[in-house]
Amino acid sequence: MKKQKSNKNKKIILNSKEDLNKLSFSVLKNTKITDFEGEYFNFIKDCAMELEKDPQEKETFLNSNNFSYEFSEKDKTKSSKPKRSSKKKLSKGNNNHDNFHEFDSNNIDSDNKKVEAKKEFKIEFIEFEMKYNTRPGEDLGVIGSIDELGVWDQGKALKLNWNNGNIWKNKISYNSNKNNNFEYKFIFISNGRVKQWEDGNNRKISFEQLRQIIEPHLNENDVLKYDKLNGSNIVYDTKNFTLTVICEWNKK
Repeated sequence: MKKQKSNKNKKIILNSKEDLNKLSFSVLKNTKITDFEGEYFNFIKDCAMELEKDPQEKETFLNSNNFSYEFSEKDKTKSSKPKRSSKKKLSKGNNNHDNFHEFDSNNIDSDNKKVEAKKEFKIEFIEFEMKYNTRPGEDLGVIGSIDELGVWDQGKALKLNWNNGNIWKNKISYNSNKNNNFEYKFIFISNGRVKQWEDGNNRKISFEQLRQIIEPHLNENDVLKYDKLNGSNIVYDTKNFTLTVICEWNKK
């Protein structure tokens, strides 16, 4: 990698991926796009311009394993309002396969003036919700395969709370590293005793399945909704990292 002088500015020559990988993050972050040139740089620029012409292809490409973009933890603490500029900037990528760097055009606004960090997908709370008409002395609960749901012990099941409109709900803390997948069912309680389990197969929560469905859309809205996912309506709050599963009682 070498620097070439011009009449006006020093140019950083990028003729290979190795040239790009040798640059420090501070150089990539603070150098204008007009100060780069070279065969490999032109290749990156042409790819970005072609993807901008086809939004559908751009989304598919950026969600593939070829490119990835994320801020470092240090960058996340900085202001999200960079100085206004009409030039795109190179951002440092973090790729497990190729250590590649990229333009993240999906996170650049229509005027190419602001870059935003992608939201993180994680679940810290799961809320169970069901509408069920009951009489005094009757309650609903959730029982399942994890500690928070009693490990199928009826005496340790999660009891739901009644709300206006006969909406029963309650939530648990969720550690996806510990409870990556689990099964559960709703139960009917009368006068403090479990009288009935809902019919059908056990309901299931799969963190990996949810990640694949939700993660590509994290930057679209603060609240994401999915109907009839594994028999339940799913609501994910991106700010509070809360997943709500809205169910109907399974009957024969």
